[in-house]
Amino acid sequence: MGLLSVNMPMVLSRSLSVSSGADSWLLLAGAIVPPVILLVYIYMRDPHEKEPIGLLAKLFFLGVLSCIPAALFEYLGQDIILKESGIKEVHLYFFILCFLIIALAEEGFKYIMLYLGSWKSKYFNYRFDGIVYSVFVSLGFATIENVMYVFNSTGGMSTAIARALLSIPGHCTFGIYMGYYYGQAKYREAVGDIQGSRSQRRTGIITAIILHGIYDFCLMVSSAAREYIFIGVFFIFIIVLSSTATITPTFREVNTIPIRTLRMATAHISRRTATVRHRHTQARPTPSLSRRQIQFRPQERYSVAAAVQRADRTLFTAQAAVSP
Repeated sequence: MGLLSVNMPMVLSRSLSVSSGADSWLLLAGAIVPPVILLVYIYMRDPHEKEPIGLLAKLFFLGVLSCIPAALFEYLGQDIILKESGIKEVHLYFFILCFLIIALAEEGFKYIMLYLGSWKSKYFNYRFDGIVYSVFVSLGFATIENVMYVFNSTGGMSTAIARALLSIPGHCTFGIYMGYYYGQAKYREAVGDIQGSRSQRRTGIITAIILHGIYDFCLMVSSAAREYIFIGVFFIFIIVLSSTATITPTFREVNTIPIRTLRMATAHISRRTATVRHRHTQARPTPSLSRRQIQFRPQERYSVAAAVQRADRTLFTAQAAVSP
């Protein structure tokens, strides 16, 4: 819904005023427990190498920090640019607010923190790791936002329950989609497809922005313009989005090939390809052997040795083709 709808002085005053009572602990638990449950769930979904707790804690903290630049960007966009533009049409106003300000700010800065905290990590070995990293950043952001909303709202625990059922899973799902493409980008980089890696990263952040924008747009229009049809659209959107992100084979099969294996195999392929080209320079032009021609079957778990053997068989075929 946006960080600017939170009244920070009220959050601080309320948290301080009830700090000695049981209500504050219940509110804090209601704000923190739902994202923690989702963090544990995503962590346990990783069937191979569990990620280091220190790395995950760092990503979670970076997600918390991403609230600061996101709030500044939202303030600049909403309170200065959007209000000064004088847009009167409700749908256009909320479209710009939801997609180009709130979603862009929050998902954009989450992605920046994700990239800075994990892209060059030596533990980034599987494509599914991208989902884990992205969700931890997203839920770090969602946790601090949730605390701010719960303590700012007069609804108290009812607000915490509503956000536990909608907003927290929403942030988690946006993170899953961003992380899926983020992991694919790392895979592309490992096999030498740098352009494909950049394209996957762009796709991930754009997808997260669009999904976040749809989420906020449905809620804001239905609330402000009293167009309650958007409530139905919103719930259908949430059901389809969550189901796609958690149960479809596309997201469950991203963990099959170790990225470090692909990187080593790709380096080996490059060396062997150079050798074949050098030996047959005087014979006839060697057909170009692209790294993409080395096909890795997703259902197989390749060791480095198996990947090298497969590369050798492909290169042997190329060598026979250019022999006199």
